[in-house]
Amino acid sequence: FPVTICAGSSKTLTVTGNIGTIQWQMSTTPATEGFENVVGATSTPYTFSNITQRTWFRVVATSGVCTATANSINALEITVNPLSVAGTVTGAGTVCSGGGATLRLAGNVGLIQWEYSTDGVDFVNVPTATSGSAPTFGTTSANGTSATYILTNVTSNTYFRAKVTSGACSSVYTTPVQMVIGDQAVAGTATAASSTICAASGTTISLTGNVGAIQWQRSTNWTAATPTWTAVSNATLPTLSTGNLTVSTAYRAVVT
Repeated sequence: FPVTICAGSSKTLTVTGNIGTIQWQMSTTPATEGFENVVGATSTPYTFSNITQRTWFRVVATSGVCTATANSINALEITVNPLSVAGTVTGAGTVCSGGGATLRLAGNVGLIQWEYSTDGVDFVNVPTATSGSAPTFGTTSANGTSATYILTNVTSNTYFRAKVTSGACSSVYTTPVQMVIGDQAVAGTATAASSTICAASGTTISLTGNVGAIQWQRSTNWTAATPTWTAVSNATLPTLSTGNLTVSTAYRAVVT
């Protein structure tokens, strides 16, 4: 049966039941072809170092002055797995309480197992849509072993990472990412220094009591059934100077 190792690993092989001196041979083609002597490999057990590709090993035995040689009954196949590569997780960040996101892993080499932690230290396997549960989030994912993992109803700050394992190689872990619960947006109250002005003059509008990032908008048809609101360029501060106005204009702040 083949033996599986990680790329670059060593393997100690032993031959038993032989008669005579031995010479280890190796081949990187199918087991009946291309065998060549391994220099210095004349003992058992013998350790082969830094194996990087699929390789077959066998022993040739010679008894005393006899000219005939005998090959080992079977050639042992060593299968090599590539090194595990963790890759990079995207999709984390700030969400409102009860919100969701999709985590994605790219650039990995090996099988995936998503893990989560509430303290960034102790990680456990994530639940699936049909089994297990987590105290700080839900999921609609059928498993925790795909390149994507869907989060729902995130209610508290939570860390996530992916454990990646390539065959017989040691597991590696992605850098943890965090889902952070952000504050709910609060619109606040806008007040104008003057709500009635002369044509070709302006006023200043201030926003207080808001929570979140600001984007000011204006409209000249705000009384219509479907008014048109346009973002004011570079207007993201709590105080807005309207500049000189020639028509009645309404202003509002969109807070996120």
